[in-house]
Amino acid sequence: MEGLPNLNPMVSFWKVTRGAHVTMLPISTLTEKSSENLVIVAISSLVLLFAASRLKTTKRGSTDKRAKIHAPDSTLPLIGNTWDLLIHGVKGDMHDFTTRLGKQLNAEPIVIRALGIPRNIILFTPEAFEDVLKTQFHNFEKGPFMCENLRDLLGDGIFAVDGDPWVHQRKTASHLFTMRTLRESMTTVIQRHAVTLYAILQRACDNHNTLDLFKLFNRFTIEAFAEIGFGVHMGCLDSDKEHPFQKAFDRAQRVFNFDSHDQTQRWLGLGVEGQLRRDIEVIDKTVMDIVEKALSHGKDEEKKGTDIVSLFLDKTPKSHQFDPNYLRNIVVNFLIAGRDTTAQALSWFFVNLSNEPRVEAAIRKEIEDKLPTLKAGGAPAMQDVSELVYLEAALKETLRLHPSVPFEPKQAREDTTLSDWDVCPSWFGNRSSNVLYGSNDASVGA
Repeated sequence: MEGLPNLNPMVSFWKVTRGAHVTMLPISTLTEKSSENLVIVAISSLVLLFAASRLKTTKRGSTDKRAKIHAPDSTLPLIGNTWDLLIHGVKGDMHDFTTRLGKQLNAEPIVIRALGIPRNIILFTPEAFEDVLKTQFHNFEKGPFMCENLRDLLGDGIFAVDGDPWVHQRKTASHLFTMRTLRESMTTVIQRHAVTLYAILQRACDNHNTLDLFKLFNRFTIEAFAEIGFGVHMGCLDSDKEHPFQKAFDRAQRVFNFDSHDQTQRWLGLGVEGQLRRDIEVIDKTVMDIVEKALSHGKDEEKKGTDIVSLFLDKTPKSHQFDPNYLRNIVVNFLIAGRDTTAQALSWFFVNLSNEPRVEAAIRKEIEDKLPTLKAGGAPAMQDVSELVYLEAALKETLRLHPSVPFEPKQAREDTTLSDWDVCPSWFGNRSSNVLYGSNDASVGA
């Protein structure tokens, strides 16, 4: 956080824990002064508004003819890095592990091999990320391995499809978020839930209670995005108990992090696969309830055009019958996009603030100077948050240091070259802000 106003666009190394593994510790100092509640509400509203509005393996130490491709020193015969992935997966520090490797090897590419999953290559340079995410975007997709792996949870939603289905859902979502009706509804919803968030924080202050901010932000974001997206109230923000959907979803995400699944265990209802089956049943029941309510709202003239699913339905010819599973997939994917990314960004932001009192004081002063009416309570409007430039810079720095989506699967469709080394279609990719993975039967430097 040092040197905050100078936002360095270059990728750096950071410590970050994948969202499904994060257990944020309570930050009691954030509830010591009631004025800090205003900071939390303003910041939460800003982040949520922004999120809603955009909705041939090498041997160890060997090289190809152009770029060095390394294998970790811990690579073992036959099993490769299986043990590394198991150990660091259980510890929840996989990102720290790969960051250490990158530092040791001066940010040169690293090959990871493990039993039961595709071979991986880890990248550390902004140039490679730009190739994958921009220059050669058309050549990189999630690929059949990842899409099939996520299908039970995400179905044919935008995060688990490629090609035309992805393009269609992306264009539709982009169009919906530019509509004035949705923007106005979104602002109203966020303001209302921000007031509830403020009341929760104030109550904790008055009673000298400690809050788990990570859980609170998860409830805040899922409540807001459920209403923005689907026009329903989950009733989980001001609740003492974690919503069953949230618990089931967290567990399911942890299981899907392991990249391979035992269908026999799932069929028998045993182990983590059995729990996954039960969690998906909870998720499906919750989501199908949302779908049914959204469909019923579609018949109500007063409700039309106020949420994402309703707008979806409004744009569809009356003669067309929507498959409930199609809407189910839209619901799950939008809830993931809203809840996880925003809650994690907010949580990491306050972790950073707790370590940087200078930045906290500057943000508090900016809010008090530019939005003095917030001292009386309430939440900022869309036009208000545009005034908070220092706060925006601090949030962007948090996202640079702790990206909300640390992994994004990619696979090359055709042979290509990235940053002076070759990639074949068999390479399976998974991009972090400092990580890209690759696949079975892969050859580098051919």
